[in-house]
Amino acid sequence: MLRGSGPAGEYAVWQAALLTEIADRLSDDGAALVISHGGIVEAGAVALLPDADHESCGEAIGYVEWVRLQFSGGRCTVVQMLRVPSRDYLVEN
Repeated sequence: MLRGSGPAGEYAVWQAALLTEIADRLSDDGAALVISHGGIVEAGAVALLPDADHESCGEAIGYVEWVRLQFSGGRCTVVQMLRVPSRDYLVEN
């Protein structure tokens, strides 16, 4: 569980700190591309906004889907899941 002091929760907090550090190094209008596996990128996104309604995001990130993070004043303010319609997947689950 990501909301706790276990290994998964600790990893999510570490990843959130890393993503925040990357964002802090960018210029005000800068952007970064961080490539990761779906389950891994979701952990950091959850830890960045722990009080958000994560269940409303739906299922786990799938192939070629991504998460857009927006930062302001050194804090993550928006986590947006960007989904690919299932009809556009090239890989069958």
